[in-house]
Amino acid sequence: MRDSLLLLMRKRFIIADTFNRADTVSGLGAAETGQTWGYTVPGRVSISSNTAAIISTSGICVYISSTSPNVQIRSTMGLSALGVYYIVIRLLDDDNCWSVRLASTSKLELVKKVAGASTTMGSVAISPADGDIVIARIKDDVITVFYNGVQKFQITDTNLNSFINCGFGGYNALGASFDSFEVEAI
Repeated sequence: MRDSLLLLMRKRFIIADTFNRADTVSGLGAAETGQTWGYTVPGRVSISSNTAAIISTSGICVYISSTSPNVQIRSTMGLSALGVYYIVIRLLDDDNCWSVRLASTSKLELVKKVAGASTTMGSVAISPADGDIVIARIKDDVITVFYNGVQKFQITDTNLNSFINCGFGGYNALGASFDSFEVEAI
């Protein structure tokens, strides 16, 4: 525990959660840095075997406040054989957000959703595997996305650039899991 706290202080983490706590179907509770996870719809995510796991085929978005719009978000993803699962990198609500999506169709996508209308800002073929690491670096109007250490997208866009909520979710993604979720100030 002491080593984990030293790492958090050294890296300037705003949020860190490895989901290393007792299994429960009653939500995620609080991150290791103390913030409480929120949900667009409760009851669709659980803690299972030290991961956050999607337990519904219906859509879910789990979010937490990063306190700053300029951040680097890192998540270790568990493999999902179905649907689409994603990290949310800026969120106002279900109809206004940015996300980095992994699809069972072997695509990585950067998606912008404004007033309910989704626009794919980038798409690239990938071979998803358990333990893939997605990093999104958001600085002012510039969003850069890395997949397993390789830069896949960099775009400049002013939409939704001041929102500080971030998180993860999925739809038709029963069994998708997230092994860690970290947000660092930049």
